[in-house]
Amino acid sequence: MDRRLFAPRWLALHLAVLVAMAGCALLGAWQLDRARDQRDQSARPASNADLAPAALDAVLPPGGSLRLDDVGRRVEVSGTYDADAQLVVPGRQVGGETGSLVLAPLVTDDGSAVVVVRGWRSGPAAAPPPPPVGLVTVSGWLGASEAPPGTRVLPAGEVGSIHLPTLVNLVPYALRGGFVAATAQTPPAGTAVALVEIPAPQWIEGGRLPLQNVFYAIEWWVFGLAAVAFWVSAVRRREHPGALS
Repeated sequence: MDRRLFAPRWLALHLAVLVAMAGCALLGAWQLDRARDQRDQSARPASNADLAPAALDAVLPPGGSLRLDDVGRRVEVSGTYDADAQLVVPGRQVGGETGSLVLAPLVTDDGSAVVVVRGWRSGPAAAPPPPPVGLVTVSGWLGASEAPPGTRVLPAGEVGSIHLPTLVNLVPYALRGGFVAATAQTPPAGTAVALVEIPAPQWIEGGRLPLQNVFYAIEWWVFGLAAVAFWVSAVRRREHPGALS
């Protein structure tokens, strides 16, 4: 082997190639780990809707965070609606029709509140119908906070999404870390304006690796192979100057 390959500048090149190879290998593995994590997070048990209803405090206590595995879980909670703090989310579609969601904070005995999606009604956004007065027990499925609303300015009493960090600034209560989409309540609403129940999310039993992260991993490994190819080419040129001409 040509001893000139052990000169300081060549040793620096060897070291740089080794670092590049190791870095690309690690970054590729990191992207693959991210893909696996996202796959595992997107996988949901299809049996969530088949589980017996649980008390909200057992699944989402005050100050707690909603686990991804509990999204779609059926729960029951008792409290009192604050009719003056109701809100409307316009522009929501159910069954191909556009309407609005009716939200109301349900205040529990510890003083905190959970946002209840009382239901949906078709047509333009309008003042929400009054909820039942007094103590009620609501049954429904758990939903996670939605994406932040856009920048469009809405009329008073309307919000762009069920974004809990936004809603907590609009109601005088500490809010639970998820909302409840009502499917039943006792006593019933008893309002002349019928609200349609929101269908629960459809779950999948398994997830797939996100292709974007997989492609990123492959790219990093290709970069590592390119560094090796460059090193081999440089060494061959040094040992056999005319071999690649």
